Amino acid sequence: MVEAVPTGGVQTVVDGATLILKLAQVVDFPKERERLGKEIGKLDTELTKIATKLANPNFLAKAKPEVVDEQRERQMETIRDRDRLKAAYDRLTAGR
Repeated sequence: MVEAVPTGGVQTVVDGATLILKLAQVVDFPKERERLGKEIGKLDTELTKIATKLANPNFLAKAKPEVVDEQRERQMETIRDRDRLKAAYDRLTAGR
């Protein structure tokens, strides 16, 4: 039993019990932060490309409706993925 999550530890709730795993000895946090940062950057670049397409009146006028819908779906999926990675990155950064 502990009062706080130790440095390098991660907590989760399973079946109402709070578990703390000491991952600092298993996971290289700086490398994981770097990896997540790169992935977030790639997704941000992808989001910029999609947003540019969707903001282009010529694209919207000429593209088939299903292509525009596909781009909007892709945008939502990319935002969801980026937000998940950002949350993981923030958790790792908070544990510094």
